[in-house]
Amino acid sequence: MEPVRKNRQQKRRNAFNFGAWIASRQWSKLLPAAPAVITAMAIGGTCVWTRSRSQALQPRYLKALSTAVESDQTEVAERYASKLVALGAEKRPEVQWIQTVIDLRVGRLQNAQEKLIKLAPADTIGYPYAHLFVAKQIVQRNNIDPQTAAKLKHHLIAASSISAERQWTASTLSKIYVAENDLKSATRELEKVVQSKPEVWLLIAKLKKQQGDEKGEQQAFVAAADHFSDQLKNDPNDTKNRLALAQATFQTEGFRATETILLEGMKRSPDAAEFRSALASLYVQHADDLRAKSSPQNLELSGVLELIERAIQLVPNHPIALQRLMLFLDESGIAEDKASQVLGDLLASGQANASVHLLVATRAMLTGDDATAKVHMDLGHQKNPNLPVLLNNMAWLVARQDPPQLDAAKSYADRALNLVGNKGEFTNRFRDTRGHILVKMERWEEAIADLETAVPQLNDRAKADTLRALAKAYRALDQNEIAAAYEKQASTIGLDSPAID
Repeated sequence: MEPVRKNRQQKRRNAFNFGAWIASRQWSKLLPAAPAVITAMAIGGTCVWTRSRSQALQPRYLKALSTAVESDQTEVAERYASKLVALGAEKRPEVQWIQTVIDLRVGRLQNAQEKLIKLAPADTIGYPYAHLFVAKQIVQRNNIDPQTAAKLKHHLIAASSISAERQWTASTLSKIYVAENDLKSATRELEKVVQSKPEVWLLIAKLKKQQGDEKGEQQAFVAAADHFSDQLKNDPNDTKNRLALAQATFQTEGFRATETILLEGMKRSPDAAEFRSALASLYVQHADDLRAKSSPQNLELSGVLELIERAIQLVPNHPIALQRLMLFLDESGIAEDKASQVLGDLLASGQANASVHLLVATRAMLTGDDATAKVHMDLGHQKNPNLPVLLNNMAWLVARQDPPQLDAAKSYADRALNLVGNKGEFTNRFRDTRGHILVKMERWEEAIADLETAVPQLNDRAKADTLRALAKAYRALDQNEIAAAYEKQASTIGLDSPAID
């Protein structure tokens, strides 16, 4: 059975007739209010037009303001800044930043400082260019302590969004991370700029090596070698790129390939001292590698010594090559004879500098040959009267002559200390030297001040001599208990060696 359907009539809704609605309104009652309605519409339209015009003018004025600041037109810049304020743009950070620059230029430093604190806050991210400005101000300081470094890091991170400054911010950040021993973060920063600055691959390789990432290190050196090789194809005479290529090649292909690169550089630029120095360092490095990889029984000292000789021929006063040469003088047989010949030829050539004479003199002092030591000390002093180690050793030498020249010795020691300052690497050694001289001069209090400062940093041989000198000084001042304590310390070390530093 089907359900019953009821037929219902549905009302039809007529469509809205706007014209009929208008005709039916009683407009006469609205006429008294017409002026107010028209005025409101006019004001609203004006506000919309003014807002749109203001928004259109702001970029134009801002561009003009930036141009005026860049061209040092401070008065023009201030006029445009005032116009932007009048347009309601005073809260825009770029406007506030340019106002800060203007304040700095005209000497309104307090206003500028107040704006900088707001634009580049120390605890949050503000306006990147203001952070960049603060970062560059910090970098200009000579000494940056850890607390200041933390502030610098914050401002650099906040400024890192400025693409034009990304190389600087990234490289500066990497230095901070290296100082903090955060090598991964340092590497990450350098990798941000390596595409635009491929020479950074060398730094990345060094950081990878320090992290023990051998694969990453090799990949970085290969990338560096590829880059510098391409650069040399464009300009084979570019010294800087050739030296960098040699550095990368030594890690990827070894000694022979690197030597070829540097010899080609010398051929193209015979007067470039950089190639001679790099090649000399390469020969010393290869000599060290040969000694490290060979057992004493299988090592051919003549081949190693030949590399050292070639290094000295290229750079007669190469400091590391000279140190290695001195080691050969302690070898017996052919190596010692050859080393003596090389050293003799160097001295005879007149090319030996003060460091060479210092090495010869020091060796002579250690073997008790004071006459030879004095000759080379004097020659070294003529070459360089301001070499601190040479002055210190001259002080020792003349203080132990017979008779001792104590005034001259103290003068040499004073000059050596003045050259290195209070915190130099050799300061304690030099104060120890002067302290012993002051003991011989019987200037006890001054001697104690120098010797007690130096003694904690000395090796056992030198420490024993210094402890005995302190005991002598305190005994001369009738402070026998302190003297006995120092004598006891010296006896526990148990060394009785000549006082040579």
